[in-house]
Amino acid sequence: MELFNAIRKPIYGVLLLLFFFIGNANAQFTAGRLVVEQMGDGSAALSSASTPIFLKEFTIAGIGGISVAIPTTGASALTSSGSATSEGLMTRSYDGQFILIPGYNTVSGTAGIAGTSTATVPRAVGEVNSAGAFSIPVTTTSFSSNNPRGVAGDGFDVWGSGANSGVVLEAASGAGTITSSTITNLRALEIFNGQLYVSASSGVLKGIGTVGVGTPTTTFNTTTQIMGVAASSPYEFSISPGGNIAYVADDAAGIQKWVNTAGTWSLAYVLNTTKSRGLVVDYSSANITTGIGAIVYATDAVTTSANAIFSVTDAGAAGATATIITRAVANTVFRGLAFTPATPNLIIAGTATYGIQTSTADTYIEGAGPVTTATPTASFAVSGANLTSDVVITAPADYEVGTNPNIFASTVILANAGTLSMTAIFFRLKAGLVAGNYNNENVTINSAGVPQPGNVLLSGSVSTVLPVKISSVTAAPQNNNVAIQWQVESEINVNKYEIQRSVDGKKFNTIDTVVARGNNITENLSYSCLDINAVSGVNYYRIRSVDNDGAAAYSQIVQATISTGNVVSGISVYPNPVVNHAINLQINNKPAGNYTISVYTNAGQLLLTKTISYAGNNNVQLIDLPNTIGAGIYQLLVTDPANNNTAIKIIL
Repeated sequence: MELFNAIRKPIYGVLLLLFFFIGNANAQFTAGRLVVEQMGDGSAALSSASTPIFLKEFTIAGIGGISVAIPTTGASALTSSGSATSEGLMTRSYDGQFILIPGYNTVSGTAGIAGTSTATVPRAVGEVNSAGAFSIPVTTTSFSSNNPRGVAGDGFDVWGSGANSGVVLEAASGAGTITSSTITNLRALEIFNGQLYVSASSGVLKGIGTVGVGTPTTTFNTTTQIMGVAASSPYEFSISPGGNIAYVADDAAGIQKWVNTAGTWSLAYVLNTTKSRGLVVDYSSANITTGIGAIVYATDAVTTSANAIFSVTDAGAAGATATIITRAVANTVFRGLAFTPATPNLIIAGTATYGIQTSTADTYIEGAGPVTTATPTASFAVSGANLTSDVVITAPADYEVGTNPNIFASTVILANAGTLSMTAIFFRLKAGLVAGNYNNENVTINSAGVPQPGNVLLSGSVSTVLPVKISSVTAAPQNNNVAIQWQVESEINVNKYEIQRSVDGKKFNTIDTVVARGNNITENLSYSCLDINAVSGVNYYRIRSVDNDGAAAYSQIVQATISTGNVVSGISVYPNPVVNHAINLQINNKPAGNYTISVYTNAGQLLLTKTISYAGNNNVQLIDLPNTIGAGIYQLLVTDPANNNTAIKIIL
């Protein structure tokens, strides 16, 4: 698996420095058990100096399994502070294959380790696979002069958090990419249901927050609190596969249970008041709606050494009894907690290199519907092992999938929790699409929080035969407008021309209609149209000719760019894509006065207009969109007191 992972990104498995086992060379984690990060070897009291790290395996009954000693000397050394309680928040990677450990790439015994500079003591991420093999795929100059704390990975990318720097997408070495700096003093990182989350108890985040949308790899993403109270001191946490239940380890309150109702998280109750930091949850016996039956495993924060791993079962009420599973020995402490790694989890085979796959659907003619054949070539295959629930395959917006080449739907559920044999998944373009290319649309493949280990990208096209010949089409900017012109070599039985615009080159909407001049005209004719609602950036245009019998044909696609230099600066919106129909409109250093906010469809239909008052300087206004506005791409137009317009594309 590491070899395949390296195809996509050189993070996992490319800097393999050391295989290190305790016991014989065939040491292996057992699937379904617990693994805990232990600080210290018991030889001396824990202190602020760097200390050895061990991964300890236990059954849920507390019976010990393998123990992996992380190297403390040489280039592959990884250590942690013995006394920094916020360190050691290890996790299992989202694909289930690795245990990821944050720490310091230095020897044991380095004094005041958290205060060292990364110029001399790099921070690092260690990786341990299901066979107990250890490597360091990441060293970083982030978190200098303070401590690294959390880590999360999806099998390809690794994100780190700490007492400064924010959320960092780690590189093999160097500073990495700061994906969010909304809050820089952070704790645990986790990925659930394809979304990156972080915990903190500092500044504006005292609880759990989302980091951007999905698993962001670019800069300037916003970290947004979704659960937490003023007195929160959260560490590791877990969100159910259904996204509606969460459990949070808190070293002030204990284990909290949160519920998500219609997009809003609220505290249900404190399941157990034992102060805690490490946490992992078994949802296999839980009610998917209420969470009742979930088994929570945690490490306590009651003592600074010789603490315990304990379990609590959610019976639907506060005050559940804790059961001690095992306890750390003297002069050691348990911190991060996870389930043991298992490999492989989910394998996708297709027509291109593992990790990035592209398959091509059959082209069909607009109006004729997709091609159906008993032996289509458009397919990929899925198999898996160590799966904890069904594999769910969801087609992108313009496609359908199926296990039968003649039966298609938007979603396929492969009811094979545990082991899934190699299964062919056929796909095709949906019926009713307009002519155009539908390329690189991503299939979603998931099984109880285990995502696809690569991307399946579908591509296809819809074509048409032109019943009338449009010899040329041009589109040219005129200030903030676009002038569209087209020429027709013959006009026989033609009723009208529809001018269509797109912001992505795929989805077109009619913005104007021009009536044909007459029938049976064989000479060259010229037509024109002015688009006064062109958007900032690239606008795509085509002409749809409709004859008297209703048959339609399309011209070539042309484009025109409205320069952002023609648009008033200092106005922006976030988040974009929009979350929960709420937009933050930020206006910086613009003229004070009343601003008009309008939202249009790409066809120019007005959906919302309101006036806001802006007093100058830097200001953020919350704009609530009606819930009746469905998913799609829209234009937000901001008109200032001088009637200057700023057009911004928003995605809902």
